[in-house]
Amino acid sequence: MSSSISTSRPAANVAVGIGIGIAVGLVAPKPVTSWRKKSSSSNPRAVRTGLASGIQMSCDNLDDFVSQILVATGCTPEGAQLVANVLSHADRRGIPSCGVNRADVCVNEIQASLVDPQAVPVVENCSGATAVVHDHNGLGAVTSKLAMETTLKMAQQHGVALVTCHASNNCGAAGQWAQMALDQGCIGMLFANTSLFAVSKRSRVQ
Repeated sequence: MSSSISTSRPAANVAVGIGIGIAVGLVAPKPVTSWRKKSSSSNPRAVRTGLASGIQMSCDNLDDFVSQILVATGCTPEGAQLVANVLSHADRRGIPSCGVNRADVCVNEIQASLVDPQAVPVVENCSGATAVVHDHNGLGAVTSKLAMETTLKMAQQHGVALVTCHASNNCGAAGQWAQMALDQGCIGMLFANTSLFAVSKRSRVQ
């Protein structure tokens, strides 16, 4: 589970946005870290975070580069730019597990028809301070933005709000969306599920 909380002041309104997607964080022990470094020399697609040498570019150029790749894969220009911003945001905050290296995963999922890059999320149910967003298996970043915008709008009316999302995908680093609440003087929380890693004792995956 991935979560992030941002606060601005004790008396702030509370806005809660819940994005249902795939947000994976990996804390690698020394054996795993050593294996990744060793394998990177033979695998050009390996993540090489932390090496002293490498290509450096401005954040704007990086966003444009990643965005062009995603557009070529089938994303809308707006969706591609948003995903690129989310990925580079993670790297700027020192969260490589959700950074630009995941662009490769995004492209592969789209090419494998696991994600619909053209899908448009909709608010399918809204009642009082709660709402449900349906992503139609689209880009998680696009859905998360809609969810937090909806949450903040309702929080202005009710003081607190909660939005859930379903049929969505990777939302990126949760802090990107909590920051949207902070920018409006609110407290923002986002929680996301992740892929299945293990089954409980005496159970099995169907």
